[in-house]
Parts: sequence; structure tokens; C-alpha cells
Amino acid sequence: MKTREFLCTMLSALLLLACASCARSEEDAIYDRVAAGAPASQAEGERAELRGELTLSLPQSDSTLQLWATRFQRANPGVKVHIETVSASPGSGTGDWVTDYIRKTVVDLGSGSVADIVDLRLVSFYKYAKSGLFEDLYPYMDADPGFDRGCLYGNILEAVEADTGELYALPPFFEYDAFILNDFILYKIGVDVDEDYPEGLDYRDIIDLYWRAREAGAMDESCLFAKGQNKLFFDDFVLPGYLDDKGLQARFDTPEYQQYLTMMDALPFEKKVTGEASYEFNWPQFGMSDYFCQRYPVKIDCIGTMDFRGGCGATGVQFYKGEGGKVLFSPRNLLAVTSGSQNKELAWAFLKFMVQDQDFPESVNFSDTEEVQAYGVPYDMCLPVNRNNFLRLSTAAAGAAYTEKYDAYNQTLNTIMPGNAGLIRNMKDVLSAFYDSHLISAEECARQLQERATIYLKE
Repeated sequence: MKTREFLCTMLSALLLLACASCARSEEDAIYDRVAAGAPASQAEGERAELRGELTLSLPQSDSTLQLWATRFQRANPGVKVHIETVSASPGSGTGDWVTDYIRKTVVDLGSGSVADIVDLRLVSFYKYAKSGLFEDLYPYMDADPGFDRGCLYGNILEAVEADTGELYALPPFFEYDAFILNDFILYKIGVDVDEDYPEGLDYRDIIDLYWRAREAGAMDESCLFAKGQNKLFFDDFVLPGYLDDKGLQARFDTPEYQQYLTMMDALPFEKKVTGEASYEFNWPQFGMSDYFCQRYPVKIDCIGTMDFRGGCGATGVQFYKGEGGKVLFSPRNLLAVTSGSQNKELAWAFLKFMVQDQDFPESVNFSDTEEVQAYGVPYDMCLPVNRNNFLRLSTAAAGAAYTEKYDAYNQTLNTIMPGNAGLIRNMKDVLSAFYDSHLISAEECARQLQERATIYLKE
């Protein structure tokens, strides 16, 4: 098993602590310092031309989009941006704001009294897009002489496209999860994941490693599969294989999905499905036999920090190998221009403003609070869909080698993690009946999920 110097560990820990210093309580100060930083590539003449009012509809108060709205207004004094929200409590995640936003968005779209731009991250929007409710953004990109869509990750755009090729929503930023495993345990069974799984791991590989270690006596029977999690741990990665948003089809009632349910049910977790699992990243401090793995959210400020195995007993970052060629990512937002908007050109100008090329210094230190605020906060620490911006910012912060590694993986991403929050919430009681109380079998669980998904997709 590889070991690392104390200095590397301490420097990495300090980096994570600095990232954490960007607390929500500092947002007001952040706006004052950062909002004036309009993209340098926008010409003065273009700024002077833009006039009018723009309305954005969001599920919750969103400091990142508010920041971009402030920047856009400062760069274009003739523009006023209004932001409507269903919930003023970002991060609550426990109320009915998801259902409320979906209902409001669908009702507004149907009535025609809709905002210029809506965030569709929580909505299964493809079934509505086919009714002509959103603008295809490709013609706007191609008709704009000041914009080159070649600067964006084309694979990300293709993943968002409708099955007929239109781009009805734009993801300005994205993220994805990788995994970190307990290297103490893997060492005991002679596994080096970097060498033995060069193409990454899927959920079957990780579960198999856990049971191999358990059977070899490399861990105690009390060893959890993952800390602070429940049996939905892999669902974000697995559900796209059984729920096709674009084709409006589900296939939960299959032997493969029933097998997945059975595999997850056999694993030891400390939380129930009905409880809230904690997916926030904590610096891994694996014991010899306390838990086996954790998810690692890939953020712009964390690239490179775990790749040298700087955490106690941790492997390097392991990319997820998507099942059936599906390599998953999660858009932070999916912003769509509504067909009912009276300000379509201005709406496109705002989206372009968020994703066009920007300049960055040669060096960015994400352990410095001011630089975090200037270069990380505008992306909410996510990865910019503009590949040029990712390459420049990541190279300035993490160096060329790590940037090349993550950029190569970024270019393989081709499937959105589940965004149909209404359906997922509607499935939870069925999953709880199987996982938490075992009131139903895996076969019955799969049947009920198929029934609910079919109804939802046809509504």
C-alpha cells in the first residue's frame, strides 16, 4: 500500500478547509466583490445594444444565478433581470418545493403566462418540449456571429438534446461523482484499483470488491459499505439504465433491475431510505475496518486534491464506468428559453453571457478566499460547460496533468443523472417498503416502480 508524506496531507486538508470557507453567509460580500467581473470577451458595442426586461423562474433562491444576473445587468445597464422563485430556502430539500415548482412550471407553460427562462433541472421536460414549449437553442448559437459553440463540451450538449436533435435547455455548469475506496482493506486482498481497474469501476465492481474483502476476513462484519448513506447509494448511476426520459419509457420490471435491488439490499448501511442520506463530501479518513467507500463530487476547486491519495487510507479518485456505455453527469441547472417569451433574443444573450469564453490568471489558488470568490463562486464550484474555460481555470488551479486527466473524462460524459424529481420522490415509499421494512419482494417492488413510472411518463 502506498503512503504519502505528512506535508501533502496537511496541504490538501488546508485546501479543503479553504473551500469550505465560502459559506452562504458570505454571499452578500461576494456579490459586491465578484459581480462586477463581467466576461472580458464581451465588446462594449454589444453591451450598449441590449435593452429590456428578462424574467427567470427558479425552484429555489439561487445565489449563483443571481450573481450572473447581477453581472449581466452591470455589463448591460439597459437590462433589468427579475428572478422568480418557489422557495426562498435553498438547500432545505425536505418540503414540497420540488412538487410546487414542477406544478407551477407545467401550469405556467400551459397557460402561456411563463417566464422568459425556466430552470428544468427538476422537470422531466422532454415530454413538454415535444409540444413546442421551448426554443431550440442551436439556431440561436449558429446565427450569432459573436458565439462559437465549438468552445462548449459538445458531448454535454448532445446528452441534453432531444431524441430528434434539438437543444431545448442549456447546462451552464455541470458536475459528477467519482468514488474513493478504503485502501487499507483493498491492500489486504491484494487489489490496486488504479492498476486493476484502469477503465474505472461500476457498481457491480465496487460491490464485488466489498464482498471479496468481507469473505477474505479483510474487514469486520460491522464494516459499513458507505458512511452516512442508505441503499439508494448507487441509484443516481443506475436509474438512467431503466428510465428513458427522452423516449418516455421505463423498464424496471426486468430481472436485471430486480437483481440490482437484491444486491443493494444485502449491503450494510446505517440510514434508511426514508431518512436523508448525506452526500456532502467529507475528507476521507478511513479506518482499518469502519467503512468501505464514499462518493467524491468532482468540483473545480477539488481537482487534483485526492488523486495523490492524500486522505488517510484512501485510494485515488476512481471514475465511474457507466453501465451500457452510459457515463453520467449532473447539470447544475438546465436553462430553457420558453416559446412564449417576448424577449427571446435577450434571453439567449443572457445564456450566452454565462457560457462564453472568459479570461483567467495564469495561477489560481483555491486556498485563498478571495480567489475562491472570484473564480469558483460564479460556477458554484462546478465545472463550466465551456471547455476553454475549464481548461484555463483548471490548469491555473491544479496544473496541466490533472486538467488533462479530468478533461479526458469530461469528454466521455453522455448521460444526465435523473432530473425528474417528481417521479423519484413518488418512488421512495415503494423502495422503503422493500429496503427498510421488507414488506414486499424485489419482484413486487420492481413491478410497482414500473407502474408508477409508466403513469408519470404518460401524464
